[in-house]
Amino acid sequence: MKTAMKSGQKNVVGVLRMIIADIQKEEIDLKKELTNEDVVKIIKKGIKSREESLRMYIEGNRSDLAKKEEEEIKVLVDYLPKQFSEDETEELVVKIVAELDLTSKKDIGKLMKEVLGRYGAHVDGRTVLTLAQKTLQ
Repeated sequence: MKTAMKSGQKNVVGVLRMIIADIQKEEIDLKKELTNEDVVKIIKKGIKSREESLRMYIEGNRSDLAKKEEEEIKVLVDYLPKQFSEDETEELVVKIVAELDLTSKKDIGKLMKEVLGRYGAHVDGRTVLTLAQKTLQ
């Protein structure tokens, strides 16, 4: 945040302040220090919220506000661990399906829990769900 402040990146400073506030609020609510996984979840939640706003702004023809949301998403993505590509995620899903011998749509919950438990910081939950539904038919 100091670097962004010194270089005059007001939008970056604003986004970081919001995320820091969210992290501090979560620590107070849970009455414990957060783990890296907890912080990643908060950042992902911030991205998801901004993606929804972005979608609404695009539908409402508010390109100025949509651009602001896109910029905030880019800032937050920089603070996430490297995300697996869709192909890499698909390989993980297929591997875990075989490993756990999952066969039907009823097993999607088990698959999601296992993939997100192992690789949650590195995968997108929506992508995992889509791939799980495609793999377990």
